[in-house]
Amino acid sequence: CHTVELTVKLSDDTGKPWTMRYASHLGLRSSKDPTFAHSAGSTDPIEQIRYAASIGFAGIEDNSAKVRTPETQERIGAEIARHGLEMGCFVNNQARWNQPLWGRADDAARAILADDLNASIETAKRLGGKAATVVSGRDPAVPLAYQLSNMVETLKRFGAFAHKAGLLLAVETVDEERWPGMLLHYI
Repeated sequence: CHTVELTVKLSDDTGKPWTMRYASHLGLRSSKDPTFAHSAGSTDPIEQIRYAASIGFAGIEDNSAKVRTPETQERIGAEIARHGLEMGCFVNNQARWNQPLWGRADDAARAILADDLNASIETAKRLGGKAATVVSGRDPAVPLAYQLSNMVETLKRFGAFAHKAGLLLAVETVDEERWPGMLLHYI
């Protein structure tokens, strides 16, 4: 394995340099497969954060944040803050990301979504995070337009609640080829 270093210097019309803020991932598909496992010499999230900070990343994302223990979430949040990084998104409905809950209008689905959201608010507090990613599966037996309408109404309801708690719900589209059966494939 080798490392390639690339430095790009960009500027605006006045010639002043500007930089883009990038976030490293603690594991896109799994917490066991973080972005810099080899370079950091460990899959431990704290070592991953230290390494990302040392090479200039501005933040951290962690799809698996909600399935980590509250103690681990607090350690991650403290390490992010110690390095002056930002916590990016984590998945709101980590355990049920591919279930068709956001497209339903029944009380049972909304109760599950409310529990997910409450847990996300607590997770965000421990991490110092401000955004949770919302993804949803699609029910092939229900017309897509009906599911999308239900998702909009449910987002209105839960978006206002999340906003009051200081959490942004970031709706994510998912490529049909990579993850078939998802509700949103494009904006």
